[in-house]
Amino acid sequence: MNPLRSDQFESNAAELGQFQQLVLRIYASSGLAETAFNIANEGRNYLNCDRLSVASWVNGRARLLSVSSVVTIESRAKQVRELESLVAVAMQSRREWIFPTQLESPQEVEGKFGTYLDSTGCESIRVIPILDQRAKSRESEPQKVCLGAIVIEQFSTGRNELSSTRLELFLPHAVSAFVRESEIEGLPLRPLVQKLQWLAIWIDTFKIRSTMLVVGTALAICGAIFFRSDLNIEAQGNLQPFNLRHIFAPANGEIVRVSVKYREKVNQGDPLLALRSPELELRREELMTEMGVTLEKLRSVEAARIGDRKSLQTEAAALELSATERELREIRVNQEKQLQILKEMINALDIKSPIGGSVISWNPSETLERRPVRQGQRLMSVAALDASGVLELNVLDEDIRHVIDASQSQSQPLAVSFSIASDPGRKHMAQVARIGTVVRIEGDRPAHVQVEAIVQLDDMKHALPGARVVARIHCGKAAVGYIWTRRLWDYFSLHGYWRFF
Repeated sequence: MNPLRSDQFESNAAELGQFQQLVLRIYASSGLAETAFNIANEGRNYLNCDRLSVASWVNGRARLLSVSSVVTIESRAKQVRELESLVAVAMQSRREWIFPTQLESPQEVEGKFGTYLDSTGCESIRVIPILDQRAKSRESEPQKVCLGAIVIEQFSTGRNELSSTRLELFLPHAVSAFVRESEIEGLPLRPLVQKLQWLAIWIDTFKIRSTMLVVGTALAICGAIFFRSDLNIEAQGNLQPFNLRHIFAPANGEIVRVSVKYREKVNQGDPLLALRSPELELRREELMTEMGVTLEKLRSVEAARIGDRKSLQTEAAALELSATERELREIRVNQEKQLQILKEMINALDIKSPIGGSVISWNPSETLERRPVRQGQRLMSVAALDASGVLELNVLDEDIRHVIDASQSQSQPLAVSFSIASDPGRKHMAQVARIGTVVRIEGDRPAHVQVEAIVQLDDMKHALPGARVVARIHCGKAAVGYIWTRRLWDYFSLHGYWRFF
């Protein structure tokens, strides 16, 4: 035997390396789609054909899985549907078809192949079935014998024909890999098994052993129990000036004059606005008329009683006149009291500032002047902006016990850090001044308790009255594990589940 020349040896070595790479790529695939993709692309390069496609055969229907040099297959494309129809016809016989070199073919198969070749410009096509050799003997379930097909197409007449040797080497491995992935694809809980497989690989790669997991868990538990951190109770609320007064309408009426503007400074007793109440004025006129009538009646009775006594026929008539006179005098006194109250109510329509400060209602002249108002309606607000403020915080009912316990255990007021929604980057401080004693339930909001905290003047300069804030009430130290799981711990304690342990 003549020894191989160096160029022949190098050629055989290159071919062997290409075949090894093909096999590795095909068997290293995970999932039927990836396997079909590698069979199509690696097989095309190895067989030196124009196009190689892989189709699956399920429930009597062919579906194209991969086409060489194509990343995404548009299943609605005409050429894809024609190729799937061609594979479906060929697969019904469970045999290999070559066209146009195939000599004797059924008319239906020959028509399908001819139509496809004419529409695509393909010179030759070969359809090779992928059969499950272990299922060949199952005559009761023939549809499970054929799993798919490999389609090899040639478009150039000058291209060399396929190497039979390479095709014989390629097909067994391609069929074996496809059959294996088809069986895995049908396994129950396949996604979960794949995830567990990747987890096992990860654990094995990074050498994470059960001992390390146990030690790490024990250290985490000990740290959660013995390491202490700040217990901060979150709450939301509003920031208001400490000295704030809201002005309400004393009666139904119409605003006839507004004497102040937005942000205008006022002193205590300065006029703010004036109302006119037609109802009160009408009532005053009616009352004055009634008083005049009562006065005339009283004078008539007095004149009749102290006048000509001889006209009085009986003592009973004299007593009746005296009783009438006393009744009219009492009515007169009550009418004078009512008139005094009406005068005070009318005088109250000229509203004055109850405190010194600034008007914080926006454009009071435009929003109030010549507008009808109802009794109790809020008209404007006056606040002392050059003084400290107060945080009105709403603490959830399940969190208030931590605030109460911390306030009772500390001699100093609890510290509060908060941020203003209009300036979230700046932190401010306050001190708890009062903790409410009533749980409030308002609308859809959860049950909460109001907590008030005093804010110094320097922190009030960065906020408008009524600004929304997010605050944290500092309630001392607690175990890290409890801080992380206190919601769950409180839930079990509230419902009494700990008694089972």
